[in-house]
Amino acid sequence: MSAYSIRISNPGGNWNHTITLSGNLENDAVYVLAHPSAHSTITNIANNTNGNLAFNGKNAIGLFKSEVALDIIGLPNVEPSGDGWTVANIPNATASKTLVRKSHIGSGNTNPETWTGSGSKDGETTPDSEWIVFEQDTFGDLGNHDFDFGDNTLPVTLTSFTSSISYTGLGQPRVSIQWKTEAESGLIGYNILRGQSSVFENAVRANQEIVVATNSLIGNNYNYNDENVDIHRTYYYWLQSVELSNENEVFGPISIKVVNNNSDGVTIPYQTTLRSVYPNPFNPTATVSFYVKNPDRVKIQVYNIKGQHIKELSNDIYQPGFHKLNWNGKDQNGNDCASGIYFFRMETSTQSQLLKGILVK
Repeated sequence: MSAYSIRISNPGGNWNHTITLSGNLENDAVYVLAHPSAHSTITNIANNTNGNLAFNGKNAIGLFKSEVALDIIGLPNVEPSGDGWTVANIPNATASKTLVRKSHIGSGNTNPETWTGSGSKDGETTPDSEWIVFEQDTFGDLGNHDFDFGDNTLPVTLTSFTSSISYTGLGQPRVSIQWKTEAESGLIGYNILRGQSSVFENAVRANQEIVVATNSLIGNNYNYNDENVDIHRTYYYWLQSVELSNENEVFGPISIKVVNNNSDGVTIPYQTTLRSVYPNPFNPTATVSFYVKNPDRVKIQVYNIKGQHIKELSNDIYQPGFHKLNWNGKDQNGNDCASGIYFFRMETSTQSQLLKGILVK
């Protein structure tokens, strides 16, 4: 690619910025060049990010091989009348739209008639324009991204995947998952899957939001804390890498038993507490976790955002230890509750605590 470059003109000016390309490109592959401030979906797969790729819609932009222009949009030394150039009969398309070359176009063209065209928008095509105009930040039709970094690079090379026990400020146990990568490319991020056996099919996703990958060629260190665990139980964890191609790879499992002491051997001073609502948001079932220090009656109620009573989950005597209850998203009469904010209130002889949960359908 070293013989090729992208050139950009100032509005109404000549070509004055040159970005030289590099690396190797296989047939039918796509080379992605992006400004560092571009949408993360683009920068995550970019082969090259360059701050000189400043395009305000009025610039002309061209692909050159040595000094020969192969493909352009816009005209150097000419400034468009509006905020950008008309493409496929869409005014100002270069200012606020995503432009995608039609798949049958096999070569570039410097004739303005091939990009001004007529009558194409929102993915529709016309015979006299080489381009299709989509809404801004459209990524699904940009082609296959398969850049050759000079070796047989895998999406992710994992060098370690471990777990350990740590504790919150309240003395509650959590499992810390750590993993280290040697190299990454073309990844969206990672999911942590948890189970109480080594059977992968029974595992559930532990993280509410994906752990975003850095896509660094030198790798990175990652950490995730799982607080939805109980003492005296053994948990199995898998690491799932999610690629931009929607494929994924699974590593593991690793296993760990949650114990009732910290790394210094000091007993954890647990207190009766309402621990968590998980997942949050939930649809439609939420798990309410709580800890009881001494035998006590525990009443757990659900209220809506107006303070109206929805359902009683518990009004029983519990022995010391960790406990869980499920709410199925229904009221006291068995009717489905609407999406919204709900409050879980726990009352004991010594405590009254409240946690918020969000039901999303």
